[in-house]
Amino acid sequence: MVYIKGYGSVNSAGEGVDSFWSSLTKGKDNSRPVNIKQWPDSVSKYLELNEIKQPKFCQFNDSEKFLTAFDTILDKLTKAYDEAIASCEKDVTSNKLGIIFSSTKGYTEDIIWSTDLGKKSTQNTYTRILDAFCAKKGLLPIRKLCISNACTSSHAAIYTANKWINNNIADHVIIIAADIIGPFIYSGFTSLRSLCSTKTKPFDRDRDGLQLGDGAAALILSKERPEDKKCLYIAGIELDSEGFAITKPSIDGNSLLKTCERVLASTNKVPSIVIAHGTGTITNDIIEDTVVSSLFNGNSSKPFVTGTKWCIGHTLGASGCMDLIAACSILSKQLCFSIANTDNIDPIMKANYLVGNELIEPEQHISNILVNSLGFGGYHASMMVCIGDQF
Repeated sequence: MVYIKGYGSVNSAGEGVDSFWSSLTKGKDNSRPVNIKQWPDSVSKYLELNEIKQPKFCQFNDSEKFLTAFDTILDKLTKAYDEAIASCEKDVTSNKLGIIFSSTKGYTEDIIWSTDLGKKSTQNTYTRILDAFCAKKGLLPIRKLCISNACTSSHAAIYTANKWINNNIADHVIIIAADIIGPFIYSGFTSLRSLCSTKTKPFDRDRDGLQLGDGAAALILSKERPEDKKCLYIAGIELDSEGFAITKPSIDGNSLLKTCERVLASTNKVPSIVIAHGTGTITNDIIEDTVVSSLFNGNSSKPFVTGTKWCIGHTLGASGCMDLIAACSILSKQLCFSIANTDNIDPIMKANYLVGNELIEPEQHISNILVNSLGFGGYHASMMVCIGDQF
């Protein structure tokens, strides 16, 4: 059994899990226009060529504070970790400690637009962050690893942490996850024509794309059960890769379906809520609806479906950790937020979506939440997050 000892986050909603929860429950969309004056001239020319007048995404509130992506990421990871470790009732940083850094691109922004690339460090853009983080916090893990698995990076990190703990490689695992949005990643998603023109509206009939978002998160996972009887734990997690296309999954959703089915079978649990990947793109939402609606088609009570990306944007390699943190908040508070930006569910959708700006208090106790993730390259992941003393 793998227990969730602590968690922390920093995103466009602010510093701390409480800020994140407040935005989710109050229906606050944290996207805003970006000041691109500090972006390289080549970026401005690219945006002009593609008739992009004003980039918009969900930024850290102090996005202008640091000169480099490296420094920004290290600062935000430190704050997320400090919040996570503060909630642990005893030291988890000694003995058999593992650390995993999850990110889609690390500090790539620092080098991709540079005109003097030869003067910069060109080693992988992940290990330097992980090493700097360990040095800053005085951590000496027996095993450490960087994982970049597109937007399923967080799930892959949690999956690996579970393996380390269950195989007695580590007693505790710290997962740190972060990505920030800059001209490189923004221009890439622009070229895919996947960014929305107004606001992200997952599963809405008028949805037209996603918003990107800055994010950093930290999780403390452990083999030791917390003293609280109503503790949080990961009952099961599964990954799958179909390799259908570089930037989209197969439309039948079979790969995501397999991961979900394996999680449900291995845990023997039915979720009260599904936190969907919910990007707001045409393809993603159709696939997720196909999978979720078919999974629970025979159930007398279909689980509610919600998501977080309408609120803080798509935080890429950190998004799975953000959704896990949202799930932990739901389980702890026994309340569920809706997809506030979505007003009119697409008529072809069949799942049980929570939409509109309201806070839901389900009639029955919320014990199990399924958290799904989809990534470029055909990666799919699903995990069951639970609360309680019945395993």
